[in-house]
Formats: sequence, C-alpha cells, structure tokens
Amino acid sequence: MPGPVAGPGGAWVEESRIGDTAVPPPLLVWALVELLSIPDEYAIGLLLVGFASAGPLGIKAAQIAGADVACAVSLVVVLEAANALVIPLWVGLLMPSGVDVPLGGLLGTLTVLVLLPLTVGMMVRWRSPGSARRWAPRVVIVSNMSLMVVIALVVGQNVSTLADAFAAGMVPMIVVTVGFALVLGWLAGGPGRPTRAAVALVTGVRANAVALGIGRTSFPSIPAVSVSVVAFGVVSALLPLAVALAVRRVLRRTTRRASP
Repeated sequence: MPGPVAGPGGAWVEESRIGDTAVPPPLLVWALVELLSIPDEYAIGLLLVGFASAGPLGIKAAQIAGADVACAVSLVVVLEAANALVIPLWVGLLMPSGVDVPLGGLLGTLTVLVLLPLTVGMMVRWRSPGSARRWAPRVVIVSNMSLMVVIALVVGQNVSTLADAFAAGMVPMIVVTVGFALVLGWLAGGPGRPTRAAVALVTGVRANAVALGIGRTSFPSIPAVSVSVVAFGVVSALLPLAVALAVRRVLRRTTRRASP
C-alpha cells in the first residue's frame, strides 16, 4: 500500500500522487518528440524540461490560485529532491541515441541546483524555523526573478534560433504537454479543489532552472538546447499562471456560495 511521504512543516504527500504526477510527463514529451520528428538539438532541451519536475514557481501559482499552499510546498520539495535521482535515469532511458550527456557534469549540476539548496534549506529550518518561515517567500521570489533574467539573456542572445525553434513546430507540442500535466495533476490531486489545484499547478510548472542548468553545462556549444529549454519554460510558466488566475475566481465563487 502506498503511504504518505513527509514534507516540510509536517505536511504529507501521498507516494501515489508523486508517481502519478512525475512519471507520465517525461514519457509524453518523449513520445511527442519521436512522433513529430523534432530535431535532436531541440529534442534534448525539450526532454530535459520534461524530465525536471516541479519548479518553485508552482508554489507562487498555488498562492495566486488560493490553493493548498502547504501541499504545493511539500510536493515541490519532494519532487525537486527526487529530480536528483530520476533525471539521470530518464537521460539514460529516453535521450536520442548518440546523444552523450556527461554523467559527471550532470550530477554536478544537480548537486549545485537541487541537493545543495535543499540541504541548506533543511538545515536552516532545523536550526531556526522562524527565520526559515520569514525568508522562504523572499527566496522563492529571488529564485523566480533570477530565472527570468537568465531566460531574457538566452532569448536576447538567440533570437533567430528561437524563431527557428518555434518554426520547427515545438509550440503546439509544449502547450499539449503542459495542458496534459495540469489535467493530470488535477486528477491525481485527491479530494478537495484547493488540493487538486495545488497538485495541478505544481505538475504543470516544470523545474526550468534545473533543465537550463543541465543544458548549458552539458551542451555549451549547442545553443538550440538552451533555446528549446527556454521556449518550454516560458509556456510552462505562463500557462499555469493563467490557469491559477482562473482557478482563483472559481474557488472564490465557490466560497461565496458556501457562505451563509
């Protein structure tokens, strides 16, 4: 029987929910890349984003939606930690044949971008829970803003390559993948609309910073990899945020109707 996994602050995340939201999106990205014959240089970046679950922006989206933020935080922490283990497995299983991702660089990037921040955060929370609660919202804002700056730099340096990526038919594939992830998260979210919304938004937002870090360190001479990560990242940020605004209206309307 699957059981709950402890998250920060005493919140719990069902193991089945983790598997249901983490496994299908990478498989869908791989299937669409194969079906649409996406060129390898773009496919690498798209797959990296597909492999990387639960970006921190999902927490902000849950806040905007008025969803279950504690559930969103727990799910992001658990899935980000799992990324350090599952991304190397996905790379070995689903990357196009002939594509070599240096294992040392991959593990180093995951250590710096995933394991080290999580370890520091857990230590701070253990030693000073009050400080952790005060700083957590600011850290999320800084992380999201830093990602936006990096995305802007990549776009500015690769405008023509980005246009070629859109021309290669990536946008419909990305929209389908993010939409699928949102619906999947909603269905796997269990009872209660706030929890369903939280799981949907966390599933829809990918860990774009992790994917971009791997792409830039493992494929520095192939700008199309970073460009495809950015293209996927932009959609996987904007679409869930738009959904979050819509969910907020629905939840508020439901709350008003339930009020005496």
